Amino acid sequence: MAVDKGQLVVGVTTSRWGASQLGRSLDLHPGDWSLLSNSDVSEIMIPEACRFLAFSIPRTAIKSLVPDIGATFARRIPASSPALQMLVRYLELARRDNVVTTPELATAFADHVCDLLALALGPTRDAAEQARTRGLPAARLQAIKDDIAANLRWPELSVHTIAARHGLSVRYVQQIFEESGLTFTAYLIEQRLAAAYKALRRRAPVDLPVSTIAFDCGFANVAHFNRLFHRRFGCTPSDVRNAARTLRTDRD
Repeated sequence: MAVDKGQLVVGVTTSRWGASQLGRSLDLHPGDWSLLSNSDVSEIMIPEACRFLAFSIPRTAIKSLVPDIGATFARRIPASSPALQMLVRYLELARRDNVVTTPELATAFADHVCDLLALALGPTRDAAEQARTRGLPAARLQAIKDDIAANLRWPELSVHTIAARHGLSVRYVQQIFEESGLTFTAYLIEQRLAAAYKALRRRAPVDLPVSTIAFDCGFANVAHFNRLFHRRFGCTPSDVRNAARTLRTDRD
């Protein structure tokens, strides 16, 4: 694995693996990470086929966030580290959902990764405070949005249930959504409406009743769903379904 001189490399694997650098040798278990300096000779030993994740980061981007960058090389970051777990999930969600779509988002994403990595390594006091207000909220927001997407059809899904599932306070969850531009409730409704719109336009062997689609998307009251849908899209659910049927008939 080669990157530009002066950068750092982080790796994780699903298999037991080893690494050595600067006279330090590590026997690492699945899920453990280690930070290596690309400016120094190192060895990575992976004895069997496995899945691994690695990325490079400029030394200057992380050096000021930890007390002694040299002391962090070839040290074990255990898989049980909460900060490491959040970093891994943030990387996987960002990659899966392709959230880095503009230069501004790319910069923000890099900042968040640095914050989470510093927390996993052991940050300075200032870096810990920065991560608390920047990287951590971003990662938690992404994880909560992923949770919402997976559980849209659950009518009882609320800010209270989400906060409890993620071990956070209700006010904290509300705050990170508000800072992103939408309240928790507005975001949840928007995702449910988008899912219903997509379902209404989907080709299916047998068209489901609108009420069934509403319930499947987490709406407990059909009349309330119809009002929200018309306000959002300027038409009724039946209008969307009929337009989709007409389009399919014309194509056939």
